[in-house]
Amino acid sequence: MSASNWPDLSTYMEIASLYNIRDLTYPQDALPAISGVLNTLARSFPSGFVSGLPCMFLDIALDNVCHLIILQDKEGNPGGVLRRMNDDRAEAGDVIELVALSTGSVRSKDAWARNEMMRSGNEKTSEYHELKKEFETYGVNGENGLEYHFYNVMWIEREGGIAYRRAVGRVPKVIWEANCTGLTKIVLG
Repeated sequence: MSASNWPDLSTYMEIASLYNIRDLTYPQDALPAISGVLNTLARSFPSGFVSGLPCMFLDIALDNVCHLIILQDKEGNPGGVLRRMNDDRAEAGDVIELVALSTGSVRSKDAWARNEMMRSGNEKTSEYHELKKEFETYGVNGENGLEYHFYNVMWIEREGGIAYRRAVGRVPKVIWEANCTGLTKIVLG
C-alpha cells in the first residue's frame, strides 16, 4: 500500500468500510488490527488519527451518522459545532462537559475546497455555513492566508466514573483556551 502526499478521504472511507464489515473474535482487537493501515495513511494525514478516525476530517468522518449541534456563546457568537451520534440533545442553556481530543487548523481555501468535495448537489451544507461564521469571527491571518484554529472535542456524560461519548466536534481555540480547565483523566465506556 502506498500513500499519496494529499489526504484522500474517499480512499480512507473505502478502506474503513471494507474493514468495518469484518467479524473479529474480540472487539478490542479492531484498532490494533487496522493500525498498520493507519500508520501508512498517516503519511498523508498530517494530524494523524484518533480512535481510527482522521483528525483533520473528524467532523466529516462522522458526518453520515450524526446530527449537527451548533454551539454559541451567551451573545450568540459561533462557538463551534458538535455532531451527535444518537438522540442525545443539548437544549439552549444546558451545561455540557467537553474534553479536548486534539488541536486542529484549516486554511480558508482548504476549508472551502473540502466543503465542495463533501457536499451533494449545489446546496451549501449547514456545516459550511457554520465554518464560514467561525472563520469570520475567529480566523487569523497566517503565512498562507486566513487560518482557523480549533480544538477537536468530545461531549461526555459521566456515569459511575465512566465517561460516555455523546457527541464530537470542534470549538474555536480562543474559546477553548479561555474556558478550559486542567488536564483530566477519563475512562471511556
